[in-house]
Amino acid sequence: MKHECQTVQEEIAWGKPLDEAHRLHALSCAACSEALARFSELDSLFQDPRPIEIPHGFVDGVMKRILADERAARPLVWALRLRLSAAYAGITIGLGLIFGAELH
Repeated sequence: MKHECQTVQEEIAWGKPLDEAHRLHALSCAACSEALARFSELDSLFQDPRPIEIPHGFVDGVMKRILADERAARPLVWALRLRLSAAYAGITIGLGLIFGAELH
């Protein structure tokens, strides 16, 4: 990619106004023209004045799924904690036996 293309495409991506030279380059360069078209299309999606209607009960349904996922994950968390505690206890006892035997 040419340096000018990179500069022009960065300005397009950041939404900066193009000066005359960069505007002419964007119109004559296929890659920069494509970038300009794609970002213009993307910008138009954010400027759509139509309100978005959220279906009745949508938020309640999302919250129910989140809570169900949290409840389903709880037994796994406790099982992991139990295993880690058992491993920690085993390591502690093992180190105690090794170093305790060396002290006598």
